[in-house]
Amino acid sequence: MEKTTPPEQVKISEEEFQALCKRLEQSNLPVQDRTLIVKVFRAMLWMSKQLELGRLGMGRLKKLLFGEKSEKKDKLFPPPAPKPDTPEGQRDRLRGHGRNPSSSFTGANKVFCPHKTLKAGDLCPECEKGRVHSSIENGIFLRLMGNPLITATIYETEKLRCALCGKVYEASLPKGVPAVKWDETACSIAALSRFGYGIPHFRSEKMQTDFGIPISDSVFSALAANVARCADPIEHRLVELGAQGRLIHSDDTNMRILELIKENKTRDPEKDRVGMFTTAMISVVEDKEIALFFTG
Repeated sequence: MEKTTPPEQVKISEEEFQALCKRLEQSNLPVQDRTLIVKVFRAMLWMSKQLELGRLGMGRLKKLLFGEKSEKKDKLFPPPAPKPDTPEGQRDRLRGHGRNPSSSFTGANKVFCPHKTLKAGDLCPECEKGRVHSSIENGIFLRLMGNPLITATIYETEKLRCALCGKVYEASLPKGVPAVKWDETACSIAALSRFGYGIPHFRSEKMQTDFGIPISDSVFSALAANVARCADPIEHRLVELGAQGRLIHSDDTNMRILELIKENKTRDPEKDRVGMFTTAMISVVEDKEIALFFTG
C-alpha cells in the first residue's frame, strides 16, 4: 500500500481571494469551472475561519462533507412484536420490562403504617377465638412523586411579646434542624447535577423556578464551587505525589473555553500563545496510578 503524503497547507487572505476571483473572471476558463473554483475556495475559507473560532467540531464537519446518514425503514418502523398466547384474564409478568422491586429503591423514605384498630396479640375480629400475630410479611406500597433538584422547608417559629415590658419570646427550631440555610446535600446536588450528570446551571434554574423554589444559576454555580474547594487539599496532595512518580504519561486534547476564545480575539496568533488544551497525565507511583487533568 502506497504511503500518502499530507497535502500542503494553503493560507489565503480575503484580499488575495478577491484578487483571485478577478483573475478568474478575466481567464478563458468556462463559466462553470470558474464558479466551481470560487465555491471551493469560499468553502475552504469558511471552514478555516470556523475551526479557528472553535465553532466547528469534527462531528459537524463530517456532516457537512459527507451528509447525514439516512435511517433505514426497519429501524424507523420496526415490525410489531407478536403477542404471547396467554389465557384470558391472566397477566403474564415478563422479566426485563422496567419492573423494579421495592428493594431496588434504596434512596426511598420508609414509613411504617401500623394497623388502626389491631395490634399483635389482639383477638381476631373474624373468628373471635384466635389471636393475631406479626409473623407474616408486611404489605408494600410504592408511591413516586416529582421534586426539584433542591427542595425547601419553611419553618415558621412562633413569637410572643410581653404586653408590659415588650420582651419577645421566639420558639426554637425542631430538634435535629440546624439553623443553617444551605444543607450540605443542597451543595452536593448542585455539583453533581452539573459535573456529574451534565445539567447546565441555567436549566436547573428554570426547573427550580417552575417548581416554585427559585434558585438562580449563579447560586448553583457558587454552591458547586464550594463543593469543589473542599477537594482542593486532596488535589494538591495528588499533584505532589504525581510529581514524584517513576513514570509519567501525558497527552493533550483540544478544549473550548469561552473566556479564552474572547480573549484570543485581541491577541496576535503569530506572537502570542492562543492554544487551548486539556492535558491528561498518568503518574505511576509505586503500584498505583494517579490521573491528573489540567486545562488552560
